[in-house]
This record gives sequence, structure tokens and C-alpha cells, in this order.
Amino acid sequence: MDVCKKLDLSWKSLGSYKSIPLEKGFCEFVFSSLENMRRVLVVGSWDNLSILRVLPWIKDFVSSSIKLTKAQC
Repeated sequence: MDVCKKLDLSWKSLGSYKSIPLEKGFCEFVFSSLENMRRVLVVGSWDNLSILRVLPWIKDFVSSSIKLTKAQC
């Protein structure tokens, strides 16, 4: 929930977006336009959000099958 509040502040210029929580700390974001999605992807890593990394969606992504190789300490 804290990340969502921070996103609202950081992404307020993007207009509406939807956040869908997935397993293992992953989250899917749905943007109101392709341009808004591109604006978020250009930044890649959002340090002001406790290291939120955004990547383009991978076809057939299943969060439960992903082996995590990094962890926040």
C-alpha cells in the first residue's frame, strides 16, 4: 500500500493507471495510454520508491515460477 501511495505522487502527471498485485512482490501496471507506459519504462528504476524496478511485460509471465536472484536488505 505504501508503494501505491508513493506511485500516486510520482506518477500523478500520467493520469490514471491500475496496479494489480501478483505473487512474490511483483505487480502489473496498466496505463491509460502507451505513451504513459513508455514514460515509466524510460526511467526503469524508481529509487524514491524504495527501488521499484519496472520492466516491459513478458509473454506468459508467471510470478510463482520466477527464481528471485536479488533481495532488498
